[in-house]
Amino acid sequence: MTTRHVIYNFAAFFLLAGTFAATSEADPFVIGPRPPTLGEIGHWTSALKGTDHAKALSAAKEVAASGWSGGCALLLDFYRTGEPENRLAAVQSLAALGGSDSADALVAIALNDRSPRVRQAASDGVKLVVGANPALQRFQAAADDAQHATPLMRGRAIHSAARVNPDRAAGLLCSLLANDDPTLACAAAEELAYVPSWPSVDGLMQHLDPQSEARAEVRQACGAALERLTGKTFAFDLTQWSAWRTEVRSRGEDRSPEPFTYVPVTKHVPVDVVVAFDTTGSFLHAWADLSHPLEGVLRAIRKLEPDARFGLIRYRAVSPEMTLKYTLWPTPLTYDLEQIQREMDRAAFGGGSGALHEALRFALSEMAWREHARRILVVIGDDEPQSPVEDAFAAALKTAQEASQFDTLQINTIFTFTSASLQHGFPSDISPYMHGGSPPNPLRAVYERLALAGNGRFYEFHRGFKNLIDRNAEKIDLRVGEQPEETARKWLTPVRK
Repeated sequence: MTTRHVIYNFAAFFLLAGTFAATSEADPFVIGPRPPTLGEIGHWTSALKGTDHAKALSAAKEVAASGWSGGCALLLDFYRTGEPENRLAAVQSLAALGGSDSADALVAIALNDRSPRVRQAASDGVKLVVGANPALQRFQAAADDAQHATPLMRGRAIHSAARVNPDRAAGLLCSLLANDDPTLACAAAEELAYVPSWPSVDGLMQHLDPQSEARAEVRQACGAALERLTGKTFAFDLTQWSAWRTEVRSRGEDRSPEPFTYVPVTKHVPVDVVVAFDTTGSFLHAWADLSHPLEGVLRAIRKLEPDARFGLIRYRAVSPEMTLKYTLWPTPLTYDLEQIQREMDRAAFGGGSGALHEALRFALSEMAWREHARRILVVIGDDEPQSPVEDAFAAALKTAQEASQFDTLQINTIFTFTSASLQHGFPSDISPYMHGGSPPNPLRAVYERLALAGNGRFYEFHRGFKNLIDRNAEKIDLRVGEQPEETARKWLTPVRK
């Protein structure tokens, strides 16, 4: 019996093991997976494009198990259908399929997908396909690529690098703390909070210099990361951190067999809050009254969550002729609440409305939320979303549902009584509803349903009473508003856990 015959008889074994055999270096004989038939490819293509979700998931698994080199293109088409469950299933199947094409696709998904859950699965998939160190190198290259990658993508690459190989990533993260782009430096600080080691502590402490006002954002991120990493509550007070570190060295704790013995008492999860608000002409007079209680709630959130970050999205109309300069105008997430309050106070109003659904999409896809943070979105408006090319309200509702159910983002809403509300039939006299009930108006249902879909709270604001009214409360009195601290706690707590 020849060597070739022996290999042929054991072909099934080699297929299951995912390896190959060769007769000799000069005469290789490679056994790989059986190419799929045209019928199988047609079945997979039809199932992946069909409406039967169970059949599509089954087909994705079959493509992955086939080992077929053309399977990557099929799975990417499945990914592009856009549904979050499909995107996640496609990512998992790409990781199981393996190969260089799958690895490249997974890197791109980890940097671009709007869902943290899908991005994390893609990062894990890259590690599975190429190994921990090569995966780290790929994401490090993306983090360093200022020419081709946006700051948002580079921040996600930093998170992915830390995820696939946290021990080897510590050096990269510490070096990035000095990056000129504060967004990247803050992303590195956030990830160091989850890499328990003394180099992480020392690297973060080096960037707590109180004299560097230009890097105040980075300093605060480093202080927050140190607190989560060690359980110490010194914020960004370099004097206290230095005294503690000296004491640790004197006891020799940083030379103990255990690499890092300081474990936080609680696993505190930071909070990011984005306020998306209508800046059209109908808000011109209402905003001055609404912003006062709103700022009180944001200050209360800061007291409850000292390392909270805040961002803004101003929105107007989708149609260019109605926008008066912009459709969306964001302010990136920042620790500087005073800056956010100044921008809210200086907001200008004009133009038409309707881009609420685009503000939702932008919040999910383009705002640089911290990967480990709870995400809170507050949507404020007086009109329904509008678009000449799609059902804008259906799009907004779907976006809210997916973000809440798939990625646990919480959406709170504030429906504001303005001239636009009156144009849609809202009564100018609301005294019959001061102790409960709701005046008939189709617009308020938009914000009520968005809050319900987003697992958040639905509020109303009327200039005559100058109070934020929780419409989820059991007892409602328009003349008596909540204390800011109470509203803050509600906004930070999902309605359904």
